[in-house]
Amino acid sequence: MTRGIADGLETVDVTLPPGWASHGSFFAQYFLWQVIKRIAKRFQKRPCVLLSSPAYAPLAGKLRKDFSLISYTADDYRSYKGWGGNSVVEKELRIQTIADLAVFVSEALRNRAVKEFALSRKQTLVSANATEPRFSDRRALMPAELVGRPGPIVGILGGISDRLDLDGVARVTSKSLDWYFSRSRANIRRACGSISCLQKQKCCHFWVYTSLRNA
Repeated sequence: MTRGIADGLETVDVTLPPGWASHGSFFAQYFLWQVIKRIAKRFQKRPCVLLSSPAYAPLAGKLRKDFSLISYTADDYRSYKGWGGNSVVEKELRIQTIADLAVFVSEALRNRAVKEFALSRKQTLVSANATEPRFSDRRALMPAELVGRPGPIVGILGGISDRLDLDGVARVTSKSLDWYFSRSRANIRRACGSISCLQKQKCCHFWVYTSLRNA
């Protein structure tokens, strides 16, 4: 469990127990519920709980009475293979309709939820990726690995897996631009099979980052 203060907001990160999003999630999320209730006793004001996955639907039902809830939809989870299809829709419905605020990574996901779940737009918000103030700071130092590289530079920072259209990325990288992929050493080893189509491209360059803040 980690506590921190950013922009005057005190936050608490809770380590997830094994199985929190599996078929046995009921037991893991019951444990989470107990942990959250224990943490909440330290605050004078009513705490707010941020739920970042539809897998938290069982937990949301337990929390709604005593906590303010924010749901954050960061992706089109119902399109993921092996996530249950309609069951994801049901979980999104359960969380988003009881949340005090439903936040979405894109306008498209927000509009779909408003239409399908009859959410009030006043109850929703769009917060796109990379919306931290530091990402708009032009004075930020360029990573050492990119200094001196000819521009324009296009790249991907984050997970590279079979969920991405890697063949499509490979077709784009076949153009004249140089592409740079920042990865941790362990993730490069894990993703070697997935990114083989990219590793064959001469204009694709991979480097290992030591800090996300500097990558």
